[in-house]
Parts: sequence; structure tokens; C-alpha cells
Amino acid sequence: MLSATCDAFIHTLDECVKLATGGSGEGSLLSPSSPTSGTSCFNLPSSPSFNVSNDSQRRSTDDGNSSLTTTTVIKPIKNDAIKQTIPAPIVYRSFFSELRYKFSELSSGPFTDLKTELFLLTCESYFTLIDKFNSPTFIPLKADVNGNISKLRRKMSTDSAKFQTLKSIIDDEIQAQTTKERNSATDALLWLKRGLHFLCCFLHEFGLGDKSVEDAINKAYSQSLKRYHGWITRGIFS
Repeated sequence: MLSATCDAFIHTLDECVKLATGGSGEGSLLSPSSPTSGTSCFNLPSSPSFNVSNDSQRRSTDDGNSSLTTTTVIKPIKNDAIKQTIPAPIVYRSFFSELRYKFSELSSGPFTDLKTELFLLTCESYFTLIDKFNSPTFIPLKADVNGNISKLRRKMSTDSAKFQTLKSIIDDEIQAQTTKERNSATDALLWLKRGLHFLCCFLHEFGLGDKSVEDAINKAYSQSLKRYHGWITRGIFS
């Protein structure tokens, strides 16, 4: 009985491991070479898992005395019963889960197909996070980001059919040799990328805890935008 109980217990654990690993054989507790029968006084069927219970009943003997007989009953458990015991994952609502446009969706395709307006809408969505902190410290950053987005939209409006993708805008300015000119769309895209990098660094620093908003901003600024700014702009951020 002990041997049969152990076999049933191992089969149950093996099924739980398979459920946890998505049904792959890598997490199996049972070796492929292990015998499926003959390992105990009961030949267990290859059921997913088992319930082991003891049924007791009294039996009269020839001398008139009664004796207690215990029988081990092994009952298979259906997979549906196992699945019902696994709790459903908890979904937390956050700023990022409620975003309409997400960078994770943009990164699924090649850069050559990245639509300009969709990219700009995604940038605007992420930078609304700044408003949640209600801090005047972000005013220079937000003004810079909005200015760069406006430059890219202005370039796109000159020929909306031609400049549907970011790559088409960059290629056009490379051919015209205007990428490094002031207020060029390429320059605006570069600074927009740097602003996104700053936002990423800020969230990382603020997420570490034990920091005020200003402390996280200063550290993030040193890691991202500071190297590209002159002393006047650095003073504004300071």
C-alpha cells in the first residue's frame, strides 16, 4: 500500500510539473526509461493523477469475532479538476496597461515600415506620464519634446503621401544634406529619442525607491541629456 501510494503521489507531482512547464517533457519527474508498471503491488494505469483513500469495513471471522479490513482505493483525478485549483493570474491596471499606443507594438515590425504619425502618437502617450507627477521640474523637458514632435509633423505635412514613414523623412534629408541643419526633422527625431532615453532613466531611478522626484531627475539627467546640453541649458535643468 505504501508503494502504491508513493507511485500515485509521484504521478500527481509529475502532472503538476507538466502543467507548470506548458506540457513539455523537460520538467517531467518520471524518467523515460522508468517502468510504468510492476514498481508496486498495484499496476497503476497511466492516468494523469490519483486520489488515494482508505476504505475500512468490518468482516466476521469463523470464530464469531469481527476484524477490521482496510482497502486502499486509487481513483484517477481529471485534468479539469487540477486546472480549477490553479489560480488565475492577477492583472493589474497601470498607466502603461491603459495606453492606447505602445512601443511594444511598434517594435514588432521593421524600421522601414514605421509610420510617422503612429510613432509620434506613441511618444505623446508616454510623455503624458510626466503630468502624473505634477512637478514643474518637467516643464523644460515637456516643452522640448513637444517642439520636436511639432517639427516632425511639420515636415510630414509638406508631403503627407511621401513622408508616411520615419525612414522616408530621414532619407529625404540625407539626400538634401540637411540632416544637421537647425530645425531639421532628423535633428528633431534625434532629440526626441534622447528625451525618451531620459524618461526611461528617470523611471528606473525613481523605481528604485528612497528618492524624491528631483533626485531621480538629476541622476537621470546626468545619464542621458546632460552630455548633449550646453552650460545654459544645463542651468535651466538644474
